[in-house]
Amino acid sequence: MKRIVLVIILMLLSSLLFTGCIEDVDINTLYSVTMDDEENTLTVTSIFRDDIAWSDIEIQGRYTFEPTHTYVHIGDVISECKGEITCIFLPLGDILGTWEFTEPLDPYTPSITFHHNKNAHTITVTSVDLYHPSDITKDWKINTDDLKAIESHYGTSNDPGWIREDTNKDGIIDSTDWKAVNNLYGCVYGPFTWEDITVGESDCTVPTGDITVNDQLTLCQKHVTVHWKPTAEQLGSCTFSADIPPPTTFNLTFEQNYRKHKLIVTQVNNTLFWDDINIAGEAITTSLGSHVQIGDTITDCYGRINITFIPNNVQIGNWTFLENINTPDIEFLKDDQENTLTVTSVEFPPQPRWNEFNISGIATTDYLGTYVKVGDQITNCSRLITITYLPTNITLELWFFRD
Repeated sequence: MKRIVLVIILMLLSSLLFTGCIEDVDINTLYSVTMDDEENTLTVTSIFRDDIAWSDIEIQGRYTFEPTHTYVHIGDVISECKGEITCIFLPLGDILGTWEFTEPLDPYTPSITFHHNKNAHTITVTSVDLYHPSDITKDWKINTDDLKAIESHYGTSNDPGWIREDTNKDGIIDSTDWKAVNNLYGCVYGPFTWEDITVGESDCTVPTGDITVNDQLTLCQKHVTVHWKPTAEQLGSCTFSADIPPPTTFNLTFEQNYRKHKLIVTQVNNTLFWDDINIAGEAITTSLGSHVQIGDTITDCYGRINITFIPNNVQIGNWTFLENINTPDIEFLKDDQENTLTVTSVEFPPQPRWNEFNISGIATTDYLGTYVKVGDQITNCSRLITITYLPTNITLELWFFRD
C-alpha cells in the first residue's frame, strides 16, 4: 500500500484536519497527514473550533461530498477523491491543505514503428508516440489540464487525428473525446524507456535510455521479435541471416558546402547502399536513391552531422553547419625572418576548423591540426599569402613575404 506522509505546521485558523485512515495523531503543534490512495477519502479527525461551517470551506477537485449538517464534525468524510483535491478556508482565503489522489493507468501499447534493414542487420525506430491518447498535455498524467485542452477546442473539426484533442481520430472534438479523458481522470503512467521493450531470446543489441526516432537495434541475427513488455503485445518482427557480413572496405568522401548547408558525395569506390549508412543530425535525405553515387547530395544540414557505416560502425566523417554564419576573429603574427604566420588569438564559438579556410599562395600547412588554436603555424611562406574563411567567403588578411 502506497502511503504519502506530509507534516504540516498549521496556524490557529487552519484547524481543520483531513486524513485517510490515520491513527494516534499528535495535535499539539504538528499535524501528520496520511493519505491512502486506495481509500480515496479525506476524513475530518480533529477540529479546534466547533463553529466552522462547511459553507466556509471550498473544496476544489473531483470528489463526492454531501454535508448532512451545517458545521464541520469529526468523522465527516469526503469520498471518491480523484486527482488533486484542495481545501480553502474562504473567510481568509487560506489553503488548509492539498492532496493528490492517483491510480495507475491500465497497461496499454503505445505507437512505435520500425524499419528493418536485412543487409545492415538493424531495426530502426521510424516513429514513436509513447503518450496515452487521453494525455493531451503529454505530462504522464490525466487531469484537469487535459480536460481544459478538450474544452478549448470543443466543437471544432478537421481531418481525423488533426490534434491530440481528437482522441478517437474522427475529426471532431466532442463529448466522446471529453469522456475519454474524464473516464481516466486522476490516472498516472510512464515515463517509458527501452526497459519497457523486450526482444525475449532474440539475438540482437538493444539500445538503452529514452525511446527516440532513429534508435537502432543492431547486430540482429535470425528471427528477431520486438514486444511491448507492459502488455506483451508484439510491435514488430523480422528474420535476418544467421551471420553478420564482415566489415566492408570502401572509400566514401563528401564535400561540405557551408553556405548552402549541403554535403555532396565526391568519391565512392565500392558498391554502397544508403540503407547501410546512418546520417545522424538535422538533414534532408529524401533525394537519395538506393545506391551511393558521386553527386548525391544531403541537403538542409544544420548543427552537427555525423555519418557512419552501419555494418561495422565505422565513422565516415562529421561536419558542423552553423545556422547564422559569422567570420571568426583570428589574429596572426608575421615573422619575416622565419617566413611564418603564427596564430596568436582565436575568438569564436564554436572553435573553427582549418578545413574551413582557404590558404592561397606558397606555404606549408602540414603541421596544422583539425581545429584552429593559438600557436598553430603556417611555415615556408613566400610572396603573397591570403587566408579566406570559406563559409562567408571573407578574406581575413593578406601578407607579403620576400623570397
